[in-house]
Amino acid sequence: SIERMIYPVGCPVKPWQIYGCSSIRRLDCYKVTSETSSNGSFGSLTSLTEFVIRDTGSVWIFGDTAFYYMFVYESTPIGRGEGYVYVPDDLLGDYKANCPSYESRFKGISELPEWEGD
Repeated sequence: SIERMIYPVGCPVKPWQIYGCSSIRRLDCYKVTSETSSNGSFGSLTSLTEFVIRDTGSVWIFGDTAFYYMFVYESTPIGRGEGYVYVPDDLLGDYKANCPSYESRFKGISELPEWEGD
């Protein structure tokens, strides 16, 4: 089963690519778009504990509503407080400010644990 997915620069996460991937624990991507958070695609990510956004050029405007529907409503481990969204360290404060109800669920990429086997 797939436990980690890495999306390269220029390839945003598409909902249909991850739907049904219940074994994914880490989703590592460069960019997130509004399409990423649509269609309930995160509802099937029942093992997701690490969601990584690497884009250093801009902050994706999460907002409490988008975070809620991506992680809390869909009952992912991140939504239950059992995982984190990792973002570039220099943008961490911006992500937390955009999502005040869930700011404790964000960490800097420098805190991302190494993947077993890497």
